[in-house]
Amino acid sequence: MILPRIQDRGLRKCLGPGDLNKKTILVVHQSRMLTLLGHEKNIELLKRYATEDRPAHAYLFSGRQGIGKKTAAFEFARMVNCPEFFNHAETFECHTCKRILSNAHPDIHLELPDRNLIRIDAVRKILSFLKYPPIEGQYRIVIIDEAHLMNRSAQNAMLKTLEEPPPNRMIILVSSQPSSLLQTVRSRLRQISFGPLSEEHLRTLLSREEKLTEHQMETALAMAAGSLERARLKSSPENIQFRSSVISAIFEDKDTLYRDVMELSAEAGVEKSKTTDLLEIVSSVIRDALVTNLGAESSLINSDYGSLIKRLSQNNSPSQLMRVYDEVLRASARLDLDVNLSRNLVLDVTFLKIESILTRI
Repeated sequence: MILPRIQDRGLRKCLGPGDLNKKTILVVHQSRMLTLLGHEKNIELLKRYATEDRPAHAYLFSGRQGIGKKTAAFEFARMVNCPEFFNHAETFECHTCKRILSNAHPDIHLELPDRNLIRIDAVRKILSFLKYPPIEGQYRIVIIDEAHLMNRSAQNAMLKTLEEPPPNRMIILVSSQPSSLLQTVRSRLRQISFGPLSEEHLRTLLSREEKLTEHQMETALAMAAGSLERARLKSSPENIQFRSSVISAIFEDKDTLYRDVMELSAEAGVEKSKTTDLLEIVSSVIRDALVTNLGAESSLINSDYGSLIKRLSQNNSPSQLMRVYDEVLRASARLDLDVNLSRNLVLDVTFLKIESILTRI
């Protein structure tokens, strides 16, 4: 769906109560320059592209979720459509920049998935929007977030425009899974890869916008995988408790071991996101035990569980740990490939196999 143009001052009048929490609306926020922290090289590259006589007509901004790709796409839209951008890049007094960043500019449209899919009807509306020349700026720009969620028909519908683009039009695809895009689509895009954020950058960003305890901060950094979005999510008390429960149930030696594992499996199997989180936590602990075996304790993901990981590493050989890691990967692959599989059953079998492999002393 193409988003309506919304003026900031009328935001609450234009949206229903439930709409204010949707990711589909971009509003101007004071921390947007912080969100680009860690991507300075890419921003400089985009500035060079913006000053070319004719920038590419289509780009692919790729990288894991929650690292600032969409924010960078809007920054690029500012660069090419604001005539005064390079005179006030870090201020927000310019009327053009304000409207671009609030998705209120007539030449900028943001497209997001509808129920986890971008259908051909949405792409047809985008192509209709691109038929018309720019109204105010130099380029008419469409930003498609989570572009890999376009179905095959939707991607094929874009090919003609990607092959024979009208002048002064630009398409920016933003994706955390670029390999899911058709090769015929990818080959027509200028790709810019955004790397994961460093722990230093994540700590800076979180400390500016969240009031976290040291434990919350360390947990968020441990589970962030370089993503600010994940760091925010993982810092919640519920996620911190869940992580603690997983590590305790799977790796601590106690009389109630099997009962705790089965209870954890039943809890996590209820929803896919919790199942994914559980498997990620287990794999991160096994990874830490393996790198500890190699003498690289300074690079632990779960540094707050250092003593448990050291014990796990001492009591289990690298081949045992790799067998556990393989079981986790198999479980994740099975659940990804077959949506009809019982998550509880897969987790039960996986954890029983893990318990049979690990040595506890």
